[in-house]
Amino acid sequence: MICFDKVSRFILSEVSFCAPKGQAVGIVGSSGAGKTTLLKLACGLLAPEQGRVRVLGREPVGEGRSVKSRVGVCIGGIPLLEGEDTVEEGFRMLRTIYRIPRKQFHECFGELSRRLGFGEFAGSKCRELSAGQRARVRLGAVLLSDPEVLLLDDPVSGLDVNGKAVFRDILAERCRRGTTALVTSHDMAAISPLCSRLALLEKGKLLFYGSEHTLLRRYAPPEEIRVRLWGRLPDLEDLPLDSYALDGDELRLRFCPTHITAAEILKQLLGQTGLQSVEIHRAGLEDVFSRLR
Repeated sequence: MICFDKVSRFILSEVSFCAPKGQAVGIVGSSGAGKTTLLKLACGLLAPEQGRVRVLGREPVGEGRSVKSRVGVCIGGIPLLEGEDTVEEGFRMLRTIYRIPRKQFHECFGELSRRLGFGEFAGSKCRELSAGQRARVRLGAVLLSDPEVLLLDDPVSGLDVNGKAVFRDILAERCRRGTTALVTSHDMAAISPLCSRLALLEKGKLLFYGSEHTLLRRYAPPEEIRVRLWGRLPDLEDLPLDSYALDGDELRLRFCPTHITAAEILKQLLGQTGLQSVEIHRAGLEDVFSRLR
């Protein structure tokens, strides 16, 4: 479990939320919102000016030694592997640091290199890797010790579609086994499939914390259906619409999806008139975030 209790540091102002055991929490915000600062507080690289941080029941600063080996950290600017060592040599060094039994290391390294796709360049020097290759190796390195807590700063950056899908599967598997994760990104659409909860930050303040479903239910702007009529204008008085407008033969209907669904509206329309075409415009997560700012 990771808990922030009215934590302030730099831009962060009285941020409070808890990431329960076995859950992945996405921390979303624009550049400078305080995302990386939160991770540095969670791993003990920074101490809060106010408030309290607890990771696995202990404070990362002061009591960090007892939890350090149980936390995997991937933060930009703090490389795990670099220089003249090859990828495989770098992983062997991590095995020594984390005191991973030889058999466990070979099994885990083999699985991660196969699934994340860095086995084919395991003999390459770390400094010669491309951005995409480096992203795969970086994730493998932080997952190698099978930590109870993962602190991942924009982990999907540099990954292709396949890499993102593989990482999503691995993270879900780790969470089912009890791993707790904080995952940052500026891209809500990219991070939401990875996480069961979202924490939205803007200029150091926590705007929302909860599930994607709750976020959309509470804050999603109205949706819109655009239909081209093939027949008479239907009676709309009994429909709980926010608004509607007719432009030629195109009818635009705005509605709140918590009051009525698009399917229910279309059923009503088709019972009264014919339709040439239908377009449904739904609000996305970024639309919701923009509305909250």
